[in-house]
Amino acid sequence: MAKISEMSSCKALLPDGALRKHATLDAAFAKGPWLVVSPHDDDLILGMGLTLLAAHAQNIEVHAVVVSDGRMGYVEPSQKQSIVATRQDECRQALKKIGLRETHMHFMGFPDGQLTHFSGCDSDKPTLGRAFTQLLRRIKPGCVFAPTENDLHPDHRVTSRELEMACCWASSRIWLDLGKPIALPKRFDYAVYSAFPEPPDRQVLGDAESFKCKQEALRCFASQDVIEEMVARLDADGAQEYFLEKTWQPYRPSMYEDLFVESEHSFEVSGEAANDFACDYREVVALIEAWPAHSWAPLREVLAQAKRRPLLLIGEGSSRLFPGRFLRYLARHWGHAGLIADVGGREAATLPLEDYQLCFCSNSGATKEVLELAQHCQGHDSALALIGCEGSPLASMVSNHKIILTQPEKAVPATKSVIAQTLTLAHALADVLGESIPFSALNHAFDEILQASLTRDFMAAYRRAQRIWWVDNECGVASELALKTMEVTGVTGHEAEGSLVLHGIEEILTMDDLIITCGIRAADEELLRERVAKIPGVMFRSVGVDNTDWQVPDLGVWTPCLYLAVGWRILEALALQEGRDPARPLRVQKVGNPYLLVFDEDANAVSFKRD
Repeated sequence: MAKISEMSSCKALLPDGALRKHATLDAAFAKGPWLVVSPHDDDLILGMGLTLLAAHAQNIEVHAVVVSDGRMGYVEPSQKQSIVATRQDECRQALKKIGLRETHMHFMGFPDGQLTHFSGCDSDKPTLGRAFTQLLRRIKPGCVFAPTENDLHPDHRVTSRELEMACCWASSRIWLDLGKPIALPKRFDYAVYSAFPEPPDRQVLGDAESFKCKQEALRCFASQDVIEEMVARLDADGAQEYFLEKTWQPYRPSMYEDLFVESEHSFEVSGEAANDFACDYREVVALIEAWPAHSWAPLREVLAQAKRRPLLLIGEGSSRLFPGRFLRYLARHWGHAGLIADVGGREAATLPLEDYQLCFCSNSGATKEVLELAQHCQGHDSALALIGCEGSPLASMVSNHKIILTQPEKAVPATKSVIAQTLTLAHALADVLGESIPFSALNHAFDEILQASLTRDFMAAYRRAQRIWWVDNECGVASELALKTMEVTGVTGHEAEGSLVLHGIEEILTMDDLIITCGIRAADEELLRERVAKIPGVMFRSVGVDNTDWQVPDLGVWTPCLYLAVGWRILEALALQEGRDPARPLRVQKVGNPYLLVFDEDANAVSFKRD
């Protein structure tokens, strides 16, 4: 394929004002076929002749559509009877000069100067909308070009509007007699008579040879004295053409809800919400306040020996996600990286376990995969367990264990036990490496977050989210909250660690997707906001220590714990808005096979039974 640099160059204007140079046209616009719509025979060559020459050089399939018949283009009265045939012949000659095959030239024949009378979709007469829809479905273009709707010529304005709507019709299940629905093509404006309504975002620059070819194509329109002035302007400005990508945003009533919020203090959900999920997470404050001064000695000793024999954390669900990943996050920041790993029970069974020290983690102490591996490893010389409650099967299998909660959790989605496991692990590592935990600051920050009220304007985006993408700084928050999203709200949750969200995820974002960032770099967040703003219906919220939608105190490496608390509040509010009990998922059991955990409200205790 010929490089665009051989004939021209193309630059795209990025949201921050930077320029990106593209080596190929399909990278700058879209892969072919292209459909170029021209209200009159000369418009497309005036507006994008250079670009079409470059497309031909790169073997991009191009179809040209001339909408009107040119009957109003006569100069002398003697031309009136023959002008339609003359202009079509001139157009064919011009299009051939810029590389189009005759089979890819389409003449619709609507009356020149009267296109406004053919708008809409009346099936009893020819209309632009239906004609465009049928052609779009037949050609299946990757992108579509037309003059800007800002143009003074009424034929140009109606062509632009009708094509815009036809792109939507062609991609939906309507009028199947006109062909099968297609993927929605990209839509670009070019300019003919009038300037763009806003600055264009694509520039194509040609060389002297391509500009000469465009001029020769325009000279084919010998009958059109009226275009001489426009041709003179083109000659004066040289080999350059511009385009503006068209986007549209579907109407959603909730888009405007924020405008009618009576007060910033019209609370949607308060920190006093009465449900077991809230009861559990509010107990985190008391948990931190009563945390012992010294870490658990067996775990501290294991971590001290990790340079010689790495520690393998084994868990499922919440016990595997934030506690283990946050510990590895701390280890990297404190120079202890590579000595700690975390896996699920099934993966752990495939490893040379004799080379590791083991720590089993289970909120319930009855997780199937963890129990099976613990049973297999009962003869292991270095095995510990962190367990959420007394009397569990795991406690009977691993003698050297720690019960991390004095009162078990009531809600199915774990919160209090996640923090208890996290602090137990982190406290031991901090003691080994001479680091400290800001317990007082953590306690105060958790208390503020868990008692805060969520206003209607903050929750507007969450109300209509169909998928939530959590983005973090590779600390474990995103993976934990993605799981909690599905458990608590029934909405699909996804994780995107670090800069992953900047590397391809935007290709699959759709209407009603919500992105929530947690502590990512300000520059990355700004770039992400700009990208998301161009995708119709995608929403964005941020959590962080500065200039974010929800700000938390900056506690250094411990700040991700606060992001987790904010996530709980958001998900609880979303569940309550939808009429769900955040503590009781509709289909999820607390523990799968082989045990079920049963919470006795009267005795405030748990028991286990075979499923």
